[in-house]
Amino acid sequence: MPLFNRSTAGGIAIQRWAGFKILDLIYFALAAMVIATICGGLYLNQFMTGLYGQSVSMTQNHAGYLATFLDLGDLAQKVNAPANDVFESHAIDAEEKKRDTALAAFDQRLAAFRQEMAQKTSAEGKFVMHAIEQVASSMVAMNTSADAVFARYRESQFGEAAAQAVDREVAREHA
Repeated sequence: MPLFNRSTAGGIAIQRWAGFKILDLIYFALAAMVIATICGGLYLNQFMTGLYGQSVSMTQNHAGYLATFLDLGDLAQKVNAPANDVFESHAIDAEEKKRDTALAAFDQRLAAFRQEMAQKTSAEGKFVMHAIEQVASSMVAMNTSADAVFARYRESQFGEAAAQAVDREVAREHA
């Protein structure tokens, strides 16, 4: 007689269901939960990896936009400088030519960036397009003011030209 009878555990008869003992069914259920947990973990891992990849892609896009706006800022400074430099150089035509050359480079870069962003229909693209339009309108206002400085300086109204230049700087700081 065996020391342990498998059909009874501690004197209690183990029931069978569809040919399996109840303990076997509990073992299968626990194994299924372990497999489901592993599969769920793998799914979450894949999902989080995908989100991370999207985040990296968006960050790279934003860095590209920022770099372009920084380039535009440098070009805008070159457009702005001649209206201030005219007070030192007294060469109105040369400073206007420098401004016009810098403005052409700025407009070319802005148009290329605007064309690139026009192809994007996402909310991000629309946001950047709005920022581009703000930059363009600021450039128009800055050039209008610079034209007024050059005109007043050409008419030998140096005080008014200086006041206009100061007004430009104050307006730019408060914008």
